[in-house]
Amino acid sequence: SKPRAVALVERLGLDEHAEGFVRKATAEMSSPGREVALAAYLARRGRVKEAFDAAAGVRSTLPPAGVGRLVVYVMHHARRVGAGDDKRADEWMADAAKQAPADPAVLVQRGLYADLRGEYDAAAE
Repeated sequence: SKPRAVALVERLGLDEHAEGFVRKATAEMSSPGREVALAAYLARRGRVKEAFDAAAGVRSTLPPAGVGRLVVYVMHHARRVGAGDDKRADEWMADAAKQAPADPAVLVQRGLYADLRGEYDAAAE
């Protein structure tokens, strides 16, 4: 599968070739999978703004739990986070929570996100 091939290229340390391969491989995937896969790749490279940009167009098509997973994934892999990145992540997570306030998956993602931010009391709620 394309996602497995992307992971293999990364594991082999072929970073100089990886991005071109990832962009080509994800272009052949269907939406929203291609945008999410590209966002995940960019997050693993520490490119938070680009990761959110890649997924912004399909965010509304993802279920709330999918948005939450994406936010947690991107922020977990972030090496450096700019001021706008935190705000964007906060907004996306808040929107997911508003859309599905009782969804157990969204509640878990909110807790994980709070933990990533060091908000341990909020994560425990």
